[in-house]
Amino acid sequence: MKKIDFVLCALFFSLIIAATPSDAYEKAMKSAIEKVFQAQTLEQYQAASNTFDRIAEKETKAWHPRYYSAYAHIIMSTLVQESTAKDEMLDQAMERLLAADELSPGNSELLTLEGFVHMMRVVVDPGSRGAEYSGRSIGAFQKAVAMDGNNPRALMLLSNMQIGTAQFFGSDNSEGCATLAKAIQMFEKAEAPGNPLDPTWGKEMALGNQQASCQ
Repeated sequence: MKKIDFVLCALFFSLIIAATPSDAYEKAMKSAIEKVFQAQTLEQYQAASNTFDRIAEKETKAWHPRYYSAYAHIIMSTLVQESTAKDEMLDQAMERLLAADELSPGNSELLTLEGFVHMMRVVVDPGSRGAEYSGRSIGAFQKAVAMDGNNPRALMLLSNMQIGTAQFFGSDNSEGCATLAKAIQMFEKAEAPGNPLDPTWGKEMALGNQQASCQ
């Protein structure tokens, strides 16, 4: 009887030890994700990104920390003024996305952020970059949608490019607004992700875009 009790205790503690790293990782990630989406200043985004980078150093097979660090750098590019500083932030975002892609190839969410990076390259200098990076951005979003037709972030950002292109050429933006409406519908129908660390952001951005461009 004592032997059985000893075996059960040993099994119990081995399960605790085995579960602890995963639990600690998820807890740390959830805290950092909350902070990155509450951030408002460059310093706050940088702090959140640093946290994700530290987690990524320990979790060498996890794509999520690299994804969110890349996201932080994309947003940081909108908070700096100099073109070179914007490009540096976007370069760092791509560096993290490439590392994440090696861990999770064919990932629609990663490709969506890649398209986001290209889109922000256009913003830096529309005149000289529009032709090249608009095509790259739209292509990445379309591929992300083809990979996962239920990815509302890919559709929302694709609509940004469609609406922006239409406005640039002074043409009708109905295609972009239709894409955006579909994205919002997907956001509203979206269920909780199977992995609690998977991206869920974008609905408020989509609604704001709709109000600004499609009313």
